Amino acid sequence: MNYKNFQSIKFTFGYFFLFNNTLANSGGGVLHCYLFVVYLRINFVYLFILMKKVALCILSAALLSLVSCKPVMLSHQTYYLDYQEAGQGKVFITEANSVSFEYEPLGSILIVEYPGFVKVTAPSGEVSNEKKKLFAADLYNNKSSNLRYDNASTQSAINYAVEKVLALGGDGIINLRFSSYFDKSAQKQVVQISGMVIKRK
Repeated sequence: MNYKNFQSIKFTFGYFFLFNNTLANSGGGVLHCYLFVVYLRINFVYLFILMKKVALCILSAALLSLVSCKPVMLSHQTYYLDYQEAGQGKVFITEANSVSFEYEPLGSILIVEYPGFVKVTAPSGEVSNEKKKLFAADLYNNKSSNLRYDNASTQSAINYAVEKVLALGGDGIINLRFSSYFDKSAQKQVVQISGMVIKRK
């Protein structure tokens, strides 16, 4: 019950007892009974509203307790970087800063990958229906050109790094490091990888 309802009931009580004393002195029996019935009806209405609010509060509390008591089940997420796929059998990749073979250091490499559109090539030759579906899904949001929007990913950045290592005349990356952060200037989530480019002897 809020303050407004309380003031209304308080006013009704005062109003009733004022008329009760007046009618008792003047002998108005019928009007006295009528006002008493009206008084009871008004209070029943307020009582009904109050009980309705109490019932809603109890129901809300019960629903919240059911939601909050739901147990959080054990879950796992697995992220895997495939160095063999990235290296294409041509580039050695390791996160270690030392290896068991001799090499010639060519330099350090740092790559930052930003999200954006990539060109999608239609599958050629004999391909599975699954690949055809994936290609169709790639073009779903952009039917006018063979473009697909990709977020920055560590696997994609490593694949790109391998291309650069081969272009530099190297065949390995050691001391590989990677991280992901939000670039405030570009307002995008980016991926950064770094390492040393080597040439195996």
